Amino acid sequence: MKLNDKGFSLIQVLISSGMLGAAAVVGIKMMTMQAKMAESSNQRYEMAYIYEEIWRTLQNPESCEATLAGKSITDWQTKGLNSISTVYYKSKNRRVLKTYKTFNSGFTFYGVGNLKIENYHLSRDENSDIPQMHLRVDFNKGKDTIGAKVVSKTIPLVFSTLDGKIQDCNALPLSDVAVDDEETTLKKSETNNLLLRLNTVIGEDTEPHVPLTISGTLSLVENNTLECNNKTKGVIRFNGQLQTYELCNGVAPWKTWGKDKLDWGKYIRIIVSPSRKSQTQVGSFRFCTLGGVENISPASCKLVKNNVDFTKKIDWVLEKSRVKNTSGSCNFLCFD
Repeated sequence: MKLNDKGFSLIQVLISSGMLGAAAVVGIKMMTMQAKMAESSNQRYEMAYIYEEIWRTLQNPESCEATLAGKSITDWQTKGLNSISTVYYKSKNRRVLKTYKTFNSGFTFYGVGNLKIENYHLSRDENSDIPQMHLRVDFNKGKDTIGAKVVSKTIPLVFSTLDGKIQDCNALPLSDVAVDDEETTLKKSETNNLLLRLNTVIGEDTEPHVPLTISGTLSLVENNTLECNNKTKGVIRFNGQLQTYELCNGVAPWKTWGKDKLDWGKYIRIIVSPSRKSQTQVGSFRFCTLGGVENISPASCKLVKNNVDFTKKIDWVLEKSRVKNTSGSCNFLCFD
């Protein structure tokens, strides 16, 4: 009897099935990781957007006052802040809209329905020589995302009190160097960063696939022959003659690192009284922000909007007051 040897044996079928199953498992894991990475990127964008929107809202003294006035910092810590109040006008009528509610108070998700504001926390800045506090926003990303589950971002605020309770406030400019708290709270087991230690050799012409974290000392070599153009945009070099670092933003000449930044700890206090008849000059500075009011509504202390780039002084002007009582004063913090 002649045997048919053109088919597959049972062992061959089992091996093939096992290989296909393993490939399917690997493919599913890769797809799951890609989905998590996309979700994490979306959450980072949403957190940055919400954070900036809250900061811009609280830069308006009316909205800041509607959010925090009437209680002390301790009261807000114990009783809880669960939303941001946005003041707007409709048909000349003042209205207040509650926005960015915490999850426990409004069961609100943001982004694509996987990001929530877990908590607001208010604390006094004891190291500041002016009445200043910090509003911390705690975001909860959920358990299935990459990185830390809870990410916190902080907004600095100046304020004044009456009988121990917050009377008015407004947000200060955010730091030039934005520190993402998520990066500092990631566990080593959760990061995809490349960690380099001393005496590590890095290969050239290798396309990076993950962020670079350096443990040890980073040295930048002086290179005075390197030109600043679009090809070297983002490059930092050391200038031995000036003993400083220089940055290329894509257009020559090289910019001195940190030269055009503002030192938020050094300011000039300018006190002016608004007028109902005309605008009031505050002075020529690189930046000005409201630091407080005395016997007057914050609505009377609005500055004319300017295009600020922090590199040159511009004239800061106080708008005409819409309030009859202009006997009080506006306290501005201006940076030279």
